[in-house]
Amino acid sequence: MAETKKSLDEINESVTVPSVYETSFLQKFLAYSGPGALVAVGYMDPGNWLTSLSGGSQFRYELLSVLLLSILVAMFMQSLSIKLGVVARLDLAQAIATKVPRSVRYFLWFLNEIAMMATDLTGVIGTAIALRLLFGLPLIYGILLTILDVLIVLLFLRFGIRRIEFIVLSAILIVGIIFGIEVFRAHPPVATIFEGLVPTGSLFQNHEKLVLSLGIMGATIMPHNIYLHSSLAQSRRYDHNNPAQVNEALRFANWDSNVHLVAAFIINALLLILGGTLFFHATNQLASLQDVFNG
Repeated sequence: MAETKKSLDEINESVTVPSVYETSFLQKFLAYSGPGALVAVGYMDPGNWLTSLSGGSQFRYELLSVLLLSILVAMFMQSLSIKLGVVARLDLAQAIATKVPRSVRYFLWFLNEIAMMATDLTGVIGTAIALRLLFGLPLIYGILLTILDVLIVLLFLRFGIRRIEFIVLSAILIVGIIFGIEVFRAHPPVATIFEGLVPTGSLFQNHEKLVLSLGIMGATIMPHNIYLHSSLAQSRRYDHNNPAQVNEALRFANWDSNVHLVAAFIINALLLILGGTLFFHATNQLASLQDVFNG
């Protein structure tokens, strides 16, 4: 029987991790940390930011509960993806190829390609719009520059996946700190924020609130993150024949995923809080990043 092609072959098992009996919890966590950041950054694109700001501007902090539930669902989905990669040593595409009939497989591939292009489009166009708002750069040049910076980051694969993980983690930290400062300066009411984390029945009684909630959930749970994580989980090198080592890899991969998804929740929550604090009861709804900039 032919050997199954490794997922993301250039980084597969490229990062050595400590054995079960070596080092501390923190050192092991740092060794496994990284794939979660690459996945979590997909939960922080301009589509997420705009839906969070718009949700806050229309319903203040009420949709924080939707954001929280979305992240909890995402944690569950990503944990299944990790288990597939760590235990079965397959990514989701490979698993579908081996278990699903060809006609269904092609249909799923088509749907996922459409979904991935739609979510990637928000990132490219959103970045181009941001460059135009900040520096007056024409959209077409902003799009080309965005594509170029993706290719530059991919070139870092030649130096190992850990460098890309560090770049993305640094970007997440910078964004989180900036939004945290903005929220601190806005002085939102803390008690009201905590009330927004509790789900209410009004979600199903208000059509606009329900539609926006679905937008928040759709911008949070995206198929390419599930495909990607099942591959990235295989970037760590450990003894697959040792059940204790496999269980530890599964444990720390989930720690990595959940910690970074919590960071994604915090960043999106900060944006929703900003929307609810600065734009609530505004005369114009936030339909685009241009509206946010002008507001």
